[in-house]
Amino acid sequence: MRCTAVEGGMRCNMNVSGGSSTAHNFCTELHLCTFPSCENARVRQDGQDLLFCHDHRCDHGGCRNLKEAGPFCKSHTCEESHCASFVPGGDFGDPERFCERHRRCLKAYCSRFCHVRENGLPSPFCGAHYCEFSDCGNEREAAAHCPDHTCGEPGCIKGRDSVTGLYCKDHECKTKGCRMKRLGRDYCPYHRCVSDGCEAEVDENRYCERHNKRPEGERERECERLRQTLGGPMFATCGDGKLSYRLTSPRALLTSQEIIVGIVPALATGWGVVGLSNEAPYIANTTSAKSENAAILEHPRSSTAVITVALSRVATE
Repeated sequence: MRCTAVEGGMRCNMNVSGGSSTAHNFCTELHLCTFPSCENARVRQDGQDLLFCHDHRCDHGGCRNLKEAGPFCKSHTCEESHCASFVPGGDFGDPERFCERHRRCLKAYCSRFCHVRENGLPSPFCGAHYCEFSDCGNEREAAAHCPDHTCGEPGCIKGRDSVTGLYCKDHECKTKGCRMKRLGRDYCPYHRCVSDGCEAEVDENRYCERHNKRPEGERERECERLRQTLGGPMFATCGDGKLSYRLTSPRALLTSQEIIVGIVPALATGWGVVGLSNEAPYIANTTSAKSENAAILEHPRSSTAVITVALSRVATE
């Protein structure tokens, strides 16, 4: 007797199992479930023969494996004893072979369950080995964070303050959005007032609000004095409390240290970036100058270029 399965409007031409229509409805070659003694039709999905019927096939997607005690096959069932939860699969013993509740730490030789974060998602590591930084899947080192999320200050083992930051709260500049290291109590060199002994945040022109309060016209007079010192209007111009100076050689000695605007931590002590020209910084070396009140400026590529720096002379209060 012919198989009763119909596909695409056409009945199967194969004979039923055993040749008896009273005992069987489907052919063994194409349509009968391969589980022993089962008389149900096989599942076909997207044209693929999945070998078993709905009662005996693993419930995961297009899996062709036989169910275990639960709804999934052995490969897609949690390895924890008596747990029938779904797992994505993998080699036996792999942490991914456990469900989220029973997943094991990825740390070698650690058999603890994975830590579950506050958002309900498991970490790849247990509570003793996971990085505490938000949503990080790395293993911790030293303290509670992985190397990628540990403060960049040598010897500090605290976590970084933000995703893009490099330092912890104790070592990162307090100015919003700044990733630089503090120099002193609260701020990096760029955001700390350059007035001697002042630890306040800069307001403008490298000074805090208190030290930026000058008598009217003082900046203009100071700029004019420096302009004359540097060779007159052919070489220097003033405007908005700033001095623009034209270098005529790769190396120029300025007779006023007052136009130096900051110290860069990555450079040696005594060096500072004083301006930008042609996308390259001028460097001032105050330690090698012939006079304590002088600064040597150098440009790495250009022999004639213009620098603009903010005046930093503060009126005596």
